[in-house]
Amino acid sequence: MKKFYKLIFTLLLIFYLASFGGCKKPIVQVSPLYNTTWATLLYGPAGSEHIYIAETQYDFFDGDSVFNGNTYKKLYCYKDEQHSTRFYEGLIRDDNSKVFIIPKDADMEYLLYDFSVTGGTTFEYTSYNVPHETLNVFVKQVDYVNINGNNIKRIQLTSPPPYDDNNVDTWYEGIGSINGFLNSVITLDGGYNILLCCYKNDTLLYHHSQFPDCYYDNPEEVENLLNSNNQTKDVSINFNEEQQVSISGSSINIKFTEVEDNRVPLSKCEMSYGSRANVKIILNGNTISLQILGCNTDNQGNILDNTEYIDTLGYRINTYRLEPYPSGTTINQSDYLLKLRISKL
Repeated sequence: MKKFYKLIFTLLLIFYLASFGGCKKPIVQVSPLYNTTWATLLYGPAGSEHIYIAETQYDFFDGDSVFNGNTYKKLYCYKDEQHSTRFYEGLIRDDNSKVFIIPKDADMEYLLYDFSVTGGTTFEYTSYNVPHETLNVFVKQVDYVNINGNNIKRIQLTSPPPYDDNNVDTWYEGIGSINGFLNSVITLDGGYNILLCCYKNDTLLYHHSQFPDCYYDNPEEVENLLNSNNQTKDVSINFNEEQQVSISGSSINIKFTEVEDNRVPLSKCEMSYGSRANVKIILNGNTISLQILGCNTDNQGNILDNTEYIDTLGYRINTYRLEPYPSGTTINQSDYLLKLRISKL
C-alpha cells in the first residue's frame, strides 16, 4: 500500500512540475496604472536629416477623480529633468484589461488600450488626440516575452489583411505602447516617439536598449546615440533609381520600381478617408510591397509622416513619405521621390 501511495505522489509531482515548473506566469499585473511612471522621448522634426528637437516627457499619476460614476486616476507630466513644473494631461481608468482616457479639456472617454484582445481579430480604434480619426487594427500576434526578468504579454498590431505586414503598434501589458504610454496606435506630434523607460513601484520594468539614460533634451546627443548604433538610416530614392546603403556594417541594395498613387487631394479627404499609395522596392533582389496612407494630416492640414512599417529580411522598413502629394494633376512616375527609414532588426 505504501508503494501505491508513493507512486501516486510521484505521478502528481511530475504532473505539477510539467504543468507549472517549466513556465513562468506573468509577473506584471494587468493594470498598467498603479505606481507606474513612463519616460518618453520625442525627437524630430519628422523627415529631417538632422535632429533639431529633443525632449523627454515624464508621465505619472497623482490623485483620483470621479466622473459619470467612474473613478479615474489623474495623469500629469513633467517636461524638464528637475520635474519643476507639472502639466495636467487627463483622466485614466482601467476596467477588465481595458484602459480608458478622458483627455484634458474633453468630456468624452476614449479607449487607450485593450489588453484582452486575441490574435487574429480586428477592432476599431478611435484616436483621442486626432479628431475623428478611426483606424481598423488587426491583432497579428499575442505572445509573452521576457523583459528585465518579467514575463510580459506582447500584442503586435498591424493593418488588417492583406496588409498585415504594415505594423501599427506594439503593446506590452502593464507598460503600454513602445511609442510611449499616451502614444498608442495613432500619434500626432510631427516627430518620433520612443518609450525610454517604465517604472513600476520604483522598479525598472522596461528600458530601451538603444538609450542608456531615461532623460534626454539635447538634440545632438540623441542624434549621436542613434548614429552610434548605426542601425537606422533614412533613404531618399527617386523612381527607378538604385542605391547602396550601409546599415550596421551591412550593405544593402535598394531600387524603387513601381508606384500606384491612389491618394486623393487634401481638399477631398473628408469624402474619401483611407486612400493609399502602393509602391514596390527591390531589396537585395527581393521585391517588397509597401504602402503610404493618404489624407494623413494634422489640424492645420500639414502632411504627417506615415508611421506604418514592414519587418522583412532582417530589416524594419518605414515608408514615411512619398512626394509629391497629389493635387489633382497628373504626376509622372519619374517625378516621385520615396523616403524610407530602414532599421536593422
